[in-house]
Amino acid sequence: MFLFVQLGDPIMIEIKVVVGGSVSLPCNVTNTIEDDSVTLILWYKEGTGGQPIYTMDSRTNLDFTGPQVFTHQLLGNRATFQFNKSSVRGSLLTIDPVINEDNGNYKCRVDFRRGRTQVTNVNLFVIGNISKSLINIELVSLNLNCISFSQVENSANNPRIELIQHSERTQLTELIINNNDDGKEIIPNTTLSFNENTNVNLVCQSSGGRPSPSLIWYFNEKLLDDDYHIADSTISLVENHLTIPSVDRKMLNSILSCKASNNNITVGPTIAFILDLNIKPSSVEITNSREPISAGRKIEITCLATGSRPPARIVWLKEDKLMVHSRESYSTDGLVTTSALILMPTRDDNHVNIICKADNPRLINSTIQDSWILEVYLMIKSKFDDDPRVILSMGNATKAAVVKVGDRVEFDCNVSANPMVHKVSWFRDGQPLIKHARMKQVNTTLVIERSIRRDHGRYQCSAINIEGENISNVFHLEVHYQPACKKDQRNVYGVSLGEKITIPCQVEASPDRVDFYWLFNGSIVHDNQSLGLKYISEGLTSWLEYKVKSKEDYGIFECWSRNAIGSQIEPCLFTLIPSGPPEPPQACTIANRSETRLQVSCLPGYDGGSSQNFNLQVLNNRKQVLQNITTSSEPVIFNISDLNPKSSYTLILYSSNLKGLSKPISLVTSTLPVSSKNDNFNLYILDSEIMSAVRLGLLSALILITIVIIIGVCIKKHRKFKNTTIHQLKEVLLIFLEMNDFRSQG
Repeated sequence: MFLFVQLGDPIMIEIKVVVGGSVSLPCNVTNTIEDDSVTLILWYKEGTGGQPIYTMDSRTNLDFTGPQVFTHQLLGNRATFQFNKSSVRGSLLTIDPVINEDNGNYKCRVDFRRGRTQVTNVNLFVIGNISKSLINIELVSLNLNCISFSQVENSANNPRIELIQHSERTQLTELIINNNDDGKEIIPNTTLSFNENTNVNLVCQSSGGRPSPSLIWYFNEKLLDDDYHIADSTISLVENHLTIPSVDRKMLNSILSCKASNNNITVGPTIAFILDLNIKPSSVEITNSREPISAGRKIEITCLATGSRPPARIVWLKEDKLMVHSRESYSTDGLVTTSALILMPTRDDNHVNIICKADNPRLINSTIQDSWILEVYLMIKSKFDDDPRVILSMGNATKAAVVKVGDRVEFDCNVSANPMVHKVSWFRDGQPLIKHARMKQVNTTLVIERSIRRDHGRYQCSAINIEGENISNVFHLEVHYQPACKKDQRNVYGVSLGEKITIPCQVEASPDRVDFYWLFNGSIVHDNQSLGLKYISEGLTSWLEYKVKSKEDYGIFECWSRNAIGSQIEPCLFTLIPSGPPEPPQACTIANRSETRLQVSCLPGYDGGSSQNFNLQVLNNRKQVLQNITTSSEPVIFNISDLNPKSSYTLILYSSNLKGLSKPISLVTSTLPVSSKNDNFNLYILDSEIMSAVRLGLLSALILITIVIIIGVCIKKHRKFKNTTIHQLKEVLLIFLEMNDFRSQG
C-alpha cells in the first residue's frame, strides 16, 4: 500500500505494510541531463546514526554492470534493490519479510556523474501484530459449580489457552491467547458452562499491535458490542466490557466471540467460546393414569422430567424411603429424562405417597417433584402375601368348635380387602350351604339357631370383590348328640326253633363313646350262656347272640345306648318271628313293551323272616323255559331282552329264601310287531277312503230324503202342476246319479 504525501521539497512517500509481509521502497534515479549516469545510491533509515543501511557504488563502473553492494546488519539478507533508470519510481528497495523494527522514515540519495544529487523520502509504517488477547469472565452469581474448557497445547503454530481462577475476585476466569507473529486468526474450541440466570461480566483485552486495535463482541457472528476503549496506550492495551445480566436457556450452544483488528488487510485474532448452560428442570410429571392398582400385580410407574441440562437426575421415594428399582433413558437432545419404577404393590402400599424428584446435580435448589398417592385394591388373598385375607372363626357367642344339639352357633367371616367385598357365601363340606329358618346371615356373620345333628361338618366362607374371589380356611364344627338308631337296619328276623341268630344294632352318636344295653319283651337282657344269650359292643355297634329254644323265645328286642350327651330317646326294635317260605311278589305290572324287550315291576312280599331272592322264568307258547332271571334288589324290577317280535310269552314269578319257595304267579304278555311306515301309510289311505265313502253315503241319503219329501208335497198340494214337478224330479235324480257315478270313479 502506497500513500504519497507532499511535504514540500523533496517529496515524502508514505507506505503501510503488515509485519511479515513484503514491501518495496521506491527511489527516483532519473535525471534531466542526457548521457548522465548514476554513480552512487545510498539508503538511510532514521535511528541508525547516519550510516547507510544499503549502498550501491558504481563509481568505478559507469555502466553498473558490476556495482559494489553494501548491506547494513539491520536488513541483513532481507533487502534487494532493483535499478530502473527509465522510470521515476521504477527503482525499488525490497524488504522481505518485514519486521516491526523496519518501521520508520527512509531516505534514498542518488548521486550522478554530472547532475545534482536527488533525494527520495519514504515513511514506512509497519502494522504490528497484536501480541496478546484475553477475555476476563466474572460471574456475579456465587452458584457456579463447574466450568469446562478445552485446552490447546502451546506450539509454534498454536496459541496457548489458559483457564485461570483468581482467588481475589469472585469467580473470575480468564481466557488468554498469546499470538505468534504470523497474525493468523485464532478461534479456540472452548466450551464454558454457566448456571442458568447467572449474571456474567466479560472483559475482552488486547495488548500490542500498531496501531491499537479495535475490540468488538459478537453473538453468533452478529455484532453485540463495539464499545471499546484504550486502557494503556504505552502497551496498546485495549478493553471492551460486556455484561450479560442473566444467562437464559435461549443462549444455549450459542457462540460468543471477541475479535481484535488493527487493519483492513489482515484478519485479527479472535477469541470465541460456546455457551453451555446448567439449566434446572422445567417440569416433572408421573405419567400414569392414577387409577387404582392391584396388590400383587407388578406395575411400571413412569416419571418424565424435561428442560434440564445436563439431563435431570431422577430419584424415587416411597414416603421418605429411597427406592432403587428403576431405570433411566434420555432423549437425543438430553432435555428429557424418563425414569421407570418397577413396583410390586402390597396391601401396605394403600394410601402411600410415591414421589418422583428431579434435579440438576450441578445446581442447588433445582429440585422439583410430582407425587401419586396410591390406591391399592387388595385381592381377597394374594399369592404374594403370606397372610390370608379371608379368615373363618367362631363368633363371640361360640367359644369352642364343639357344640351340642340345640346350641346357638356363630361363624365370623373376617375379610381384609380393598375395595370392600360385595358378596359373602357359605359352604359346608364343599357344597353351597342351603339356608333355612334356623339360619340367618348378618353382614359377614352366619348364625345357626338351635343346632341339629346335620349342622355338623366342615364350614368355609368365600368373599368376592372386583379384584376376585377367595375362600377361607376350613372350620370343622362338631355337633354332639345322644345316640339314635341308624336308618335302614333290618328289624324283622325269621328264626326256626333251635336256630342261633346274631342281631346287629347300629347307632349314630357324637361323641362315639357309647354304652349299650338290651331288653327282651320289656325285661333287661343279661349275659347268660346257659340260656344261649349274650351281647358284645364295640364303637357304635352292639351284637346280640340269641338261640330260639321254644315258641316263648319269639318276641321283640329293644336296643338302648347312651353317651356323654344323653340316652336314646327311642330304642332300636328287632322282632323275632318263626321263619318260613316267603310270600310271592305283589302287584306285578308289565311296562316298556317293544318288539324285543319288556320290563316287569313288582313289590316284595313278606320275606318269611330271612333274606329273600326274586325269580322270573320266561316261557314260550310250547312251555319251554327261555330265560331265568334272579335278583335280590328292592324294588323288584326285571328287564327282559332278546325276545321275538309279535310273540306271546308266559312269565312265572316267585320268591325264595332259605326256608323254601313262595307260590308262583304267572303273567301272559306279548311283544309288539315290527313297525312299518308303508303299513301306516296304507292304513291312513284306507281310513281316508272309508271316510270319503261315509261322507258320500250320508250325502246320498240326504238327497234321497229330500226327493221323497218334495214328491210328497207336490202330489198333495200341487196336483195341477204334476207334469212340471215330475220333470223337476227327473233333474234331481239325474244329479243324484251323476254324484254316484263320480263316487264310483273315485
